[in-house]
Amino acid sequence: MSSNRKRVVLTMKEKVDIIARLKKGETGRALAEKYGVGTSTISDIKKNADSITRYVNNLDDANGSLTRKTMKKPKTELLEDAVFTWFMQNRASGLPISGPLLCEKALYFNKKLGGDSSFVASSGWMRNFKSRHGIRQIEIHGEKLSANTTAAESFSHNVQKYIKENKFDMDFIYNADETGLNWKALPSKSLVSQREAAAPGYKLSKDRVTVMVCANATVKQFQQNIGKEGKVLLLIDNAPSHPSTETLNAINDKFEVKFFPPNVTFLIQPIDQSVIETLKRLYRKELMRRLLLDDQNDEESFLSFYKKINLKDCCYMLVGAWKCVQNCTLKRSWNKLLKQVEDTQNVEPNVEIAEIQECISQVHVFSDCDEENISEWLLMDTNDPGYQLLSDDEIVRNLFEEDETDDLTEGENGPSHSEAFDALDLAFK
Repeated sequence: MSSNRKRVVLTMKEKVDIIARLKKGETGRALAEKYGVGTSTISDIKKNADSITRYVNNLDDANGSLTRKTMKKPKTELLEDAVFTWFMQNRASGLPISGPLLCEKALYFNKKLGGDSSFVASSGWMRNFKSRHGIRQIEIHGEKLSANTTAAESFSHNVQKYIKENKFDMDFIYNADETGLNWKALPSKSLVSQREAAAPGYKLSKDRVTVMVCANATVKQFQQNIGKEGKVLLLIDNAPSHPSTETLNAINDKFEVKFFPPNVTFLIQPIDQSVIETLKRLYRKELMRRLLLDDQNDEESFLSFYKKINLKDCCYMLVGAWKCVQNCTLKRSWNKLLKQVEDTQNVEPNVEIAEIQECISQVHVFSDCDEENISEWLLMDTNDPGYQLLSDDEIVRNLFEEDETDDLTEGENGPSHSEAFDALDLAFK
């Protein structure tokens, strides 16, 4: 195609039509010729099909909005997104939210976003906001909510009843949760850490990844490995990074997702019952093993080898750590939710800690590390929820940045999620 081709900007309706034609089997090249655009534009539309479809579904065709050529949102929609992001973060953190506070935040975000000066965040607006986002009750009073034992017991009872009534196979009941991992951190009293801290312009290492941990109620691996099929129930918390249950449950009719209520995950969520803590402890054991296998006992050699460890190594070490999590640890984690009684004898949770301490004591660069320092290192990211909590200014900034990049232009978008996963899988091979 000629490089002098006039740039064509497609409307949202045309993009939806292209998505439908692609699903029917029409080729990207044929569609590019039909609509007078480059094949990369068709490729970008295909990659972003979900976000385009979701955006168009929220538009009102009666006012001609489908003729719009970008996905930029009006200020009222940005305000809704900002307030809802703030609300979800606070709800997930168990912070108190009241009607007046919600309205106060709406006024704040409206001013920050340059919205309508006549906006007053009335009780009617709040009522409609709650209705639009499926929020049943936001009148939460008092201090930060403590773990809600009553809600935990109620949810546990309801889940057991639901599993029985719907005849879920226990092999197909899963729990998943994110956590943050400081994947390159060393004990703060190691010679390596002390040397880096003394270097000019030193910044505390923020090498951090988010890890998703998932296991089922009987610890068998995958459906294809066990030769069974059935409906899957996935239990997750209400982190602000998670899509709504309506969105998740629309993906596949064989998979159902349920959220834990706020402030009960610490009490009954299986993965939170020592599984994540055990995984992190085993990961740090893997990190020590990898560092010590190189047999570099002087500081310079050790530091040089340490700096070469990368995210690919992190992934392999995580896989190795996960394989070392014992079945009894996983089975026991479901006791509080499903009231199963598992044998807890012969469980030695401190074995890995003792082994790590023994390894560290034999290495010169860790000579200053004591038991307290090692314990601090092992538990350093225990409370990391696995998702970023944004400040009010960051919420506004992110919304503006997302709005600016939502307009699809040729060649500017990255790979789709499936393409990224395929690339990662290829990289490992």
